[in-house]
Parts: sequence; structure tokens; C-alpha cells
Amino acid sequence: MLSIKDLKEKKWIFGMVHLGPLPGSPNYKFNNEEIISNALKDAENLISSGVDGIIVENYGDWPFTNKTNLSQIMLQSIASYEVRKKYPDIPLGVNVHYNAFQEEAHLASVIDADFIRVEVFVDTVVYDGGILYPVSGDILRLRSAFRGKFLIFADIHPKHTQLILPKTIADSAHGAEKAMADAIIVTGKETGSQTPISAIKEAREVVSLPIFAGSGVTLENVLDTLEVADGIIIGSYFKYNGNVFNPVEKNRVVEFMKEVRKHYK
Repeated sequence: MLSIKDLKEKKWIFGMVHLGPLPGSPNYKFNNEEIISNALKDAENLISSGVDGIIVENYGDWPFTNKTNLSQIMLQSIASYEVRKKYPDIPLGVNVHYNAFQEEAHLASVIDADFIRVEVFVDTVVYDGGILYPVSGDILRLRSAFRGKFLIFADIHPKHTQLILPKTIADSAHGAEKAMADAIIVTGKETGSQTPISAIKEAREVVSLPIFAGSGVTLENVLDTLEVADGIIIGSYFKYNGNVFNPVEKNRVVEFMKEVRKHYK
């Protein structure tokens, strides 16, 4: 299993496996086998191109809600399990939108995922679906109850949201470390928008946790980002034409990883 020590020993590149619309979401096409097949193809293109790990996420369920249904979770569990089974040695994370931390904890425990991504860990925010409150205490208790080994990657100032209470990046980063996150994710304002280097630096000044850039990293800014971050999470840039809803384009991943490996092993 992935450890905090592992995260500090190299620069990590995590690629996103975005599942197609799942049961109950507005664009679901009753194509369960295709959803699983496409997830495995994207995982193959990412892993064979040299990424260090992947995250399976239900991005196709846009627009997001923090409510899930049983069919959705079952299908995401099956897809995640199939990826885990095919690539047992590749670090795997899971993310269920939006901030569905209980489902993530169950899913990670069942398939032995290495980590989960929790969007609203210590910040109180408003998003298109309403108000979301911090869940750090709840997720830590769930992990303890499950005897879970998964790490918690916690967003601060999460994308697609506005903070209700004014807090600096430093305040939220310190709060996340104090609330026992295992790693911190800093992002831009929305999917595909560049993670400000200044925000990563601000978080770095107050925490010793691994820090990841979680949006908007491209071939043009990856080296500047990795100078200050421990790793990056990439979705949009690895897709055809940089469109987050498209499949992974292997050539883009290969080119990106070639540039990274020139500087970081």
C-alpha cells in the first residue's frame, strides 16, 4: 500500500480514469459494459505511458450532487475493482462526486484502494448543489472503524466551490494537516484551470504534508509546478484535444511523461 513516506520520495504523476455517466446521472446511456471497458482502456493508456498511479472517478456524472444511488456505487465499484485486478501493483485512488466520503471509504476498503480524494475536508463551501460542511472527523472515524489502510488526499479551497468563511490557503492547509489528512491537493478554480504556483508555495510554508497540484497542469507548466509540488493529478490534459470528457490520448501522456522523466525519475 502507498504510504506518506512513498509520497515524499519522488515526484508523483497520477492520471485520471474518468468513468462515463453512471446509473441515475443525466447522461447515463445504459451501457454498463462499455463504461467498464472504456475505464480499462484509459487505465491501460495511462499506465503503459508511465504514470505512477491512477484515480478512478465518476466525472461523467456531471453536474455533481453529493447524493449517490446504489446502482451508481455498484458500477463504480466494479469498474474500480477491474482496474485494480488488472494492475494490482499500480497505486490506485478513488473519488466519488461530490464529497461522497462514506461511499469512498466503503469502496476503498472493498477493493484495497491506496487512497481516496476528499474535496471538502476542512473548509465550509457552497457549490452548485448547495452548502457542504467539512467531513474530516467523520472520514477519520470511518477509516478507523473499517481498519482501513487507505490514505486521505484532502482538497483545500476545492474547485467548483466558494468558501463561506474567509480563510487563506495557509489557514486551510494548516487545518487539513491538523485534522490528520495524509496529503493536500491545491487546485485552480475549476477543472482544467491552472493551479496557482503561489497557492502551492503558500501551503508549503505551513505544512510538512505532501502537496499535489490538482488541476490545469500541462506540458508547458509541469516543470514549474513540480519545483514546488510533490506531485500532480492530471485529467483534462491527457484527453483528446484536452477535453475532460474525451478518452485518454496515449500520445499526449507519452510526450508529457517523457518531459517529466528528463528531470525526475
